[in-house]
Amino acid sequence: MNTIITAIFFITVIARFISLAISGSNERKLKKMGAVEYGKKNAAFLVLAHTHEIDIYRLLK
Repeated sequence: MNTIITAIFFITVIARFISLAISGSNERKLKKMGAVEYGKKNAAFLVLAHTHEIDIYRLLK
């Protein structure tokens, strides 16, 4: 059972990195086409909020 959970975890991590690579590629393409980014500060805040949320979850376990 532990092996299955570990495998699922690593597959999820790999899928996330692939998703981030595709997202970064799409962002660069859009900016080359003249896209404008709005809410850059909001994105940084969301990263901070989700990181904080994970820390609280660990404390409650």
